[in-house]
Amino acid sequence: MTGAPRTASPRRRPRDRRAQVVAAAADLFARRGYHAVGMTEIAEAVGVRASALYRHFAGKQELLRAVFDESFGMINETMPELNTDHLDDTLLRIADYALQHRHFGVLWLREARHLNEENLRALTRAFDRLKADTFIRIQAMRPSLSHTSVGMVTWPVLSVPSSISFHEIELPHEEYRRLLADMLLNLLDARIPEDLQPEPDPEPVGLMPKSRREALLGHAIRLFAKDGFTEVSNEDIGAAVGISGPSIYNHFEAKKDLIVTAGRRALGWLFMDLGHVLRTSSTAEEALRRLVPHYIRYALEHHELLQVVINERLQTGDQGRQLKWEYVAEWTHLMQQVHPRMDLATAQIRVHAAFNVAHDAHRTRWVRHSATPEVLREVFHRILLLPEKA
Repeated sequence: MTGAPRTASPRRRPRDRRAQVVAAAADLFARRGYHAVGMTEIAEAVGVRASALYRHFAGKQELLRAVFDESFGMINETMPELNTDHLDDTLLRIADYALQHRHFGVLWLREARHLNEENLRALTRAFDRLKADTFIRIQAMRPSLSHTSVGMVTWPVLSVPSSISFHEIELPHEEYRRLLADMLLNLLDARIPEDLQPEPDPEPVGLMPKSRREALLGHAIRLFAKDGFTEVSNEDIGAAVGISGPSIYNHFEAKKDLIVTAGRRALGWLFMDLGHVLRTSSTAEEALRRLVPHYIRYALEHHELLQVVINERLQTGDQGRQLKWEYVAEWTHLMQQVHPRMDLATAQIRVHAAFNVAHDAHRTRWVRHSATPEVLREVFHRILLLPEKA
């Protein structure tokens, strides 16, 4: 006797399908860039047809907004009161958030500009609230600091967790969260001058280079830093120096060559400084101490160039990425000589965190403040665990 034929159970969509789609989109946008990723690729990453995505999102723009909404929602849930009674637990929770949303930093810096105007305004307000909330909590912890001095602490505290977005260095989770929490704890106690006051921005000065090639490169860097490589056309670059877009090809073979040239120039200057410091230092600690102000000065004076190199890493090619890693490796080598028991990954993470704080200075109102180099030196020394001089 044969049994009754079995009826296949209806296939049910997982309850967390929307969350899976958002997570896959965040990963792909961070690794490849918003414009380079299609809805079909996101669907394939989740294991569904592209049509299934449209049950949850009207299009890629809405999906990008959802990526940021999810991240900001988790930030609000993660950020409890910063207080001395439960400070360590608070910092560990912040570290957990950073590790769970590792792509947030690069997405905010590079991809948020692809949102439509309304969405970008809404998210900018959300980020401003996060900064204000962090500011208020640090102010409560350190009431002797002036308003400007509190701001000088707030920006590094926000920058360190986001620094892990710009590399793929791994540590066991418990070690990683402990490392991030320890860096934050050290920064919250940074020796910042207590009575810093606002300063007016200096008047912009500068001359146009005689070389048409140099003028094109300089304006391209500024435009790429402001709007992103994909949003800037040859016509935009040419118009900035008073020529037609196609005339750029008299000086560069393609628009991408502007990015490659900028990257080589930025890293060339950094390697020249590095070589000089290494040749004229007698110990690893001396070299590291001397490299700190070199990098800070460079980051503050050439922030647009560094921003382009960092933001447009997808355009710089393998050689550019290799040069960046070689530069970081020199700092890491010195770190491990100063701290012989420090493992390679920890040294790399600390170096990247210090660099990210310097890079983020240009997104603050204090980038041109006379005290900023001094503040950054203190931050670098604390992140890199440079011993206090006797």
